[in-house]
Amino acid sequence: MLYTDDDLTKVTTSGLVFNYASERQTNACVRRKIVFNDTIDHDRLETAMELTRRRYPQLSLALTRTDSGVAPVPNAKPFRLSPLVRKPYTMGLDTNGHLLAFHAGKTVLLVDYFHGVVDDAGMDRFLHTLLHTYLSLMGYDLDNSDGRISTVLEEFDPSEGEDPGAALLASGKMDRPEGQPKKAFKIKGRRRSNDEPDYAYIIRVDLPEVLAYSKANGASPSATLATLFSRVLFRHYLAGIMGKDPIVCEVAVNLRNFFPSNTMRNFVGNIYLGYDAELDALAASDACRQLSESLKAQNTEACQHAFHNHSLMLADKWFGEGGLPPYAKNWVHKHIAIRAMEGGMTYGISNIGKEQLPVCLQPHIKDYYSMIPSGLHAYLLSMRSLGETLTICVTSKLDDSGEVVRGLVDLLVEEGIGARLDSSEDFYYTKYVQGQTVTPPYEPKVDLSPAMDAIMHRIEGVQTSSYERKFRKAQAQSSRHQEQGHVPVSKKRRGTPYKAPEGDRFHRTQSK
Repeated sequence: MLYTDDDLTKVTTSGLVFNYASERQTNACVRRKIVFNDTIDHDRLETAMELTRRRYPQLSLALTRTDSGVAPVPNAKPFRLSPLVRKPYTMGLDTNGHLLAFHAGKTVLLVDYFHGVVDDAGMDRFLHTLLHTYLSLMGYDLDNSDGRISTVLEEFDPSEGEDPGAALLASGKMDRPEGQPKKAFKIKGRRRSNDEPDYAYIIRVDLPEVLAYSKANGASPSATLATLFSRVLFRHYLAGIMGKDPIVCEVAVNLRNFFPSNTMRNFVGNIYLGYDAELDALAASDACRQLSESLKAQNTEACQHAFHNHSLMLADKWFGEGGLPPYAKNWVHKHIAIRAMEGGMTYGISNIGKEQLPVCLQPHIKDYYSMIPSGLHAYLLSMRSLGETLTICVTSKLDDSGEVVRGLVDLLVEEGIGARLDSSEDFYYTKYVQGQTVTPPYEPKVDLSPAMDAIMHRIEGVQTSSYERKFRKAQAQSSRHQEQGHVPVSKKRRGTPYKAPEGDRFHRTQSK
């Protein structure tokens, strides 16, 4: 072998400082859903999985526990292909200990991955290799003359396992950047518990119309979606009770744009886009232009460096040292992000893996998109394009999320962008439970996390009840205003009919 175990187990600080801190912490995994045009040959798929695993040994990892933390170690066992079942998945019980899980049915392949070891951009590279290998084994002659796909015949390069995140932290702590809000409006309400699935909504959007709308406003699709969804949230949850805190969208960005790297690991930064009453008073296109300027101002090397250090230095101090007892690390791990980082965001958008499938793979793949558990967010949106269709997956635990999603579809149509709500489902996402997957077993003698959690849940329950009382009062006031004719009706404009891909009964959703 041309690489060492150390080459495989180097990890970026940003991806792991929260996820690997506690022996008993449960973390949700990102899902990539792939739908083939033809029936999957499970035997050939398993062969392709093993060939691809050998090509990317830095993703073939397990975790081992110590008395104060955990550490990644190489795992030479084959990836396991499990059947599709309608239940929660637990990573480690059906993955041979890996941090990647594969579930296949007749034409559907789900790939769940623990985001501490690979991000969306890195997973794209891995999956392109896997799909190319599988389709080649099925006898298809695929044109890879442009070299976009790394094949299993290429050797692993140790630089793929480098740790650029540690280099960013080396410069020391930085003050909170001006663009990073200290406080954002928090959406509260009746919701499913953490033990229950997310609601998941799949929206299909006309990609050329999104690109045309964004270009006309000097914006990216991320800025366009952030503007429109923020507008829906602002109006649905009533500005009258929001006070001074804006709705803030946290947009994930690829740090490789500023810190060149071959790593497939988690190397992600964030941008924060605030939306308030002043922006809501503008036309959607004008609001989009303003948020686009904010996005561009933050999407720089200096700003991302500052964001990275401000967010992670505190966590690195707490978790990089072994002085805390395990029960304290466990509890701090679960709540430091909520108190120190989540305070500045209302919802999140992920659009890192925006690159389409290579052309030679597209004739064989019917659908290809990401599903990300809502986690700390009230709503989490992920985007993925294939051909001329942009797929948006919205996840949430809020019971009224269906109304919000329908509002987003209506607003897209109102702004001249073809869109429809394709489906909704219970999202039984995979959880990574460290206590069930890492060896050797180590159990702390004392774990106060349940008691601490109970206190936090009581506090959050009181806050939610107070919010709902204010919400109902504001709803009643709004209804009276509407009856008195105080609410202006905006002029709506319709987009051109969306031409669906052949064989797809895609229709335009009409605003009410």
